[in-house]
Amino acid sequence: REAFAMCIAHAQTVSVATEGNGIPIYANVPPASWAFSTDLPAYTYDVAAAKAKIEGAGWTMGADGVYAKDGVRLASDLWVRQGRPQRVRFASLTKDQVAECGIEVTVKEGDFATVLLPLLSYPNNFETYLGGWSTSIDPDDYSIFHSSKCTTKENPDDYNFVCWNNPEGDKLLEDGRQELDQAKRKEIYGKLQVLIHNDLPYYFLWGDLAHRGYSKSVSASTGTINLTSPLDYWNNDTWVIEAK
Repeated sequence: REAFAMCIAHAQTVSVATEGNGIPIYANVPPASWAFSTDLPAYTYDVAAAKAKIEGAGWTMGADGVYAKDGVRLASDLWVRQGRPQRVRFASLTKDQVAECGIEVTVKEGDFATVLLPLLSYPNNFETYLGGWSTSIDPDDYSIFHSSKCTTKENPDDYNFVCWNNPEGDKLLEDGRQELDQAKRKEIYGKLQVLIHNDLPYYFLWGDLAHRGYSKSVSASTGTINLTSPLDYWNNDTWVIEAK
């Protein structure tokens, strides 16, 4: 995973794939959240270092330009949801870039309900998946990252289908959902973002930009509409349209 992340020009690829409508991210909390950390380093783009890391793990470059180890080629199917053109573009751009690192990727599009969900359920019969999820402004990702949510035979459809298991991460997730002070929660989730960034249970891509526009005739009877907030609609029951 570390080598994979080093083979992709992250910010540039996000920009091209989303046509400028994505904000590059490096951990699990979206930029719109109050808990978003601005201290995370960007992914390092370094093909030579990535290849050195792969070779250090015992892989040997084959005549076809793909690394191999014990008769297994460093190749993977990359599943992407149909009807998500930005993700498909990122996958295609990724395929070309990781090839320079001796990694072969085959992009496969699949229907979410009939193809991808069964792959993500136990026994997790997939190699690489490019997906996304919606999140709230509150960064409680317990269901996605806590080790108790790993998919198992008993719990085949839990959301930690990569089965990230980090005791420190578990503790931070537990502390974050029990703490009431927002400043302390921000500190907790800041530590969690660093841990997730360094452990790389996921290689994170981008957060979607949201675009909204309002007529100048729209106002709120209880005050102004805060256009700088992702929750600008919180008091929309008080909005009025001024008569002209």
